[in-house]
Amino acid sequence: MPIAVILSAAVLVSASIASEWTLPGNPLYRIKTGVNERVQAALALSSSADAGLQTTFAERRLQEISELSAKGEGNTEAAAEAYARYEAHAYRAAAHAAQFRASGDIEAAADIEARLQSLVHIDTGTEASAQAQGSAAVELGL
Repeated sequence: MPIAVILSAAVLVSASIASEWTLPGNPLYRIKTGVNERVQAALALSSSADAGLQTTFAERRLQEISELSAKGEGNTEAAAEAYARYEAHAYRAAAHAAQFRASGDIEAAADIEARLQSLVHIDTGTEASAQAQGSAAVELGL
């Protein structure tokens, strides 16, 4: 029995590590977003840490969309899913920035706002952004 537990744990850890380099549409992508990123978010012990993490996740989603576009898959359901997740992460980061500003932490707010502003410039160039807006976020429940 201990060997089975060790082997199962090894398989789960391997899948988790392998999923970090996956794109939407890959079966391991759900582990990346549904397990790895949720664990990271749970371990963010402050609003500042969570704001930074949400911004990083938004950056990752735009990078994934760019990679899908480069592969000719920019107008797919997978790209729409990534775009909806990008929007959700950017929204959460912006909410943190608003809280920082309201509490007087202007430096933290400005840092997150600057990172989000740079994403807006990237976002306007993503092929999937126009097609992905709308129902994808509702379908994902984000």
